[in-house]
Amino acid sequence: MGVARVRATMTETRDPGGFPMSIVDKVKQMLGQHPDQAKKGTEKAGDMFDERTGGKHADRVDKVQDQAGNYIDREDGGGGRQS
Repeated sequence: MGVARVRATMTETRDPGGFPMSIVDKVKQMLGQHPDQAKKGTEKAGDMFDERTGGKHADRVDKVQDQAGNYIDREDGGGGRQS
């Protein structure tokens, strides 16, 4: 019952114009609402990847984590930009 409710909520989400929101729009909305949690999740995912690959790609992972953090910061600040 809980999964069905989540699916219904996801498919019924609409933007301010009344059009259905894409998954990308939903992710952007969530990032804007919870930027600190998003950054923590990015760090945790990168650290888990590093652990599972034995740090083989640590430099690339760190770069991606930094870029993701910068993107989240930009989206959080937004400058009044609407997508």
